[in-house]
This record gives sequence, structure tokens and C-alpha cells, in this order.
Amino acid sequence: LAYWTGETQLGPAKLYVGPAAGGSSRQLQPEFFSARYPVWSPDGRRLLFLGTRDRQAAQTNWWVTARDGGEAIQAGSGSGQVIPEVWGPDPDRIVFSRSLGDTRNLWEMPLSPRTWQVAGPPRRLTFGTGAEAKPSLAGEALAFTDLAENVDVWSLPIDAGRAKVTGDLQRLTQDPSAENYPSISADGRKLVFVARRTGNMDVWIKDLITGKEMPLAVTPLAESSPKITADGARVTYAVTEDRKESILVAPAAGGEPERVCEDCRLPTGWSTDGKWIASEELAARALVLVDAASGRKTEFFKHATKGLSRARFSPDDRWVSFHTVAGPVSRQIFVVPFRGPVLHEEKDWIPITDGQGM
Repeated sequence: LAYWTGETQLGPAKLYVGPAAGGSSRQLQPEFFSARYPVWSPDGRRLLFLGTRDRQAAQTNWWVTARDGGEAIQAGSGSGQVIPEVWGPDPDRIVFSRSLGDTRNLWEMPLSPRTWQVAGPPRRLTFGTGAEAKPSLAGEALAFTDLAENVDVWSLPIDAGRAKVTGDLQRLTQDPSAENYPSISADGRKLVFVARRTGNMDVWIKDLITGKEMPLAVTPLAESSPKITADGARVTYAVTEDRKESILVAPAAGGEPERVCEDCRLPTGWSTDGKWIASEELAARALVLVDAASGRKTEFFKHATKGLSRARFSPDDRWVSFHTVAGPVSRQIFVVPFRGPVLHEEKDWIPITDGQGM
């Protein structure tokens, strides 16, 4: 058996092989910062995996390794986060699923069985209009799923003081596209979210009183993780361009966005006064505080071995909550008194959960 443990995206991950009948597993390519999604070669002698050699590497690529170890061979550059799913039935092709516009189809990539290098451009195998994914090989037959799904934003009324649900679910978005990553203003009037309505992920805003929706950021680039200020005046979001991520801020009423932080990852929350944006850099095991006016960034939480994620401010800006990532299925929530753009020492972190679960 081949398997991996760790984070699904930018965090560390380890690759293992072990006997199917039971027994000890052995780690392959331990020098890699991340190694995930292994696929067996048709003869069972090699594995193809998605890997990053070190934490500072700019790209994640496909790599080939012998099942008994040895040096890994980079199969090709620029594969990004495309996950290899089937190797075969011939040793010179890899099958995977990939999004293109509003559809997701199966593709194959030629692979040289002599050099283990990508030997040409990808070729599209299926042409459906839905989401064709999860390929599986049986002999010469290739099975896959054809998914029809729709993700919307919903609301649920609660009594926060008693932690009780007080009403029924209400659907807030109706479009056939997928809407994700909602963020709402403090007065409950404005909702921002990401939607794939124009071929890629863009930021939209909705007035929950009038029901009016409008695009806030519609570009050929991929926008993600929008967060609206408490007063509903501004929206921050991440954008990826040339494999680099930046944080932008746009007026909620519409208008030209401002790039406030270069080489910054996902924004996770605004301070209530609108002065600070919290951002996470999971691979660096740090949470970053960005000055919304100047763009100056400061690491305000950091850990030597654990990833840090999802920093959020309390309504009075006196506290910050976040969680640590200790392992693939373990998270621990902390709160810390907020002291501005300085490094907050670990001794001041107050645990809210025991870290034994998600």
C-alpha cells in the first residue's frame, strides 16, 4: 500500500509504503517538505506523487520514485496542484481530472517510461459539461464519476448566548454555479462570496435586504477568501498571479481595488476598526498582520513546528482567535489578547480546546 499523511495543500506531508497484509510502513523521500497523492506504476515498481522538495520551493510538481526508495526524478515542471490519479494501463500515460472553464474533464499526460519525464502536452479524454472526475482503471476500462453539484450560501438563525438554533435554514444564493467562502458585515446587510460564474473564481457581493448581487472582482485571475469589514465598506481578498499571491482591498460599493500586500497569502479577517487584516502563511507556520493603510506586514504569531490558521478578531478588537495545525486530524483553538503589530509570545496563548480533534 502507498499512502500519505499531512496537509492537503501547502503544509507538510509525508509519503509511506507498507505491506498490504499488515506490518511496518516505511517513509519514502523523507527529505521532501511535502509528498502526497501517490499513484502506482502499472508494474508496481514505482510511484508518481505530487511533491515539493523544500518549504521555500515556488512550485509543486510531479515526481517519480522507486518503491524501494532512491533519488526522486522530477517528471515535469509546472504541474502545480494537478493531482495524478491513474497511471496506465500503459506505462507511458497518466490520467487526471482538471477544470477548464465551467467544466471538469478527464485528461491524460504522456510520460516517457525511459526517463520518467512528461513527454508532451496533455490530451483531453472526456468532453462532458459537468464535473467528470475520480478516474479508476480496471484492465483496459476507465471508470469515472460524472457529478452534478451546486454549492450555495445558506444562513441559520441562532441565539448566540444560548448556542441554540432559532429557525430554519435560508438559502441566500440561487445561481447554478458554486458559491463559497462567505463573509458578512456586522449589521447582516452585506454578503461577499466567491463564485465560478464567468469561467473562474471571482468575488461577488450581495445586499441581503434588496437581494441585489453584483461582481466586485471579475478578472481572468483566480480570486479567493474574501472578507468584508464590520461596517460593510471594504472587502479584502487574495489573488494569484504568476504563481504569487497578493492581498487586495476593494470598495464594497464597487471601484478599482488596491493591492495592499505583495507576496501575502489568504486574508482571514479584519479588525473591527478596519485598520488590520489578518493573513495566514501555513507553510511558514505564521500568522501575519497587514496594515490596511500602508501594506506593512508583521508576523504576530509564529510556531516552530505547527501550522497556524484562521486568525479572527473579537468584536471589540481586544482578542484574536486562531488554531494550530499539529497533524492531519488534529487542531487546537487558542485566544490571545491582541497587542497590535508585534510578535505575540506563545506563553500568552490561552487554549480553548485540547487539540485532540479537528
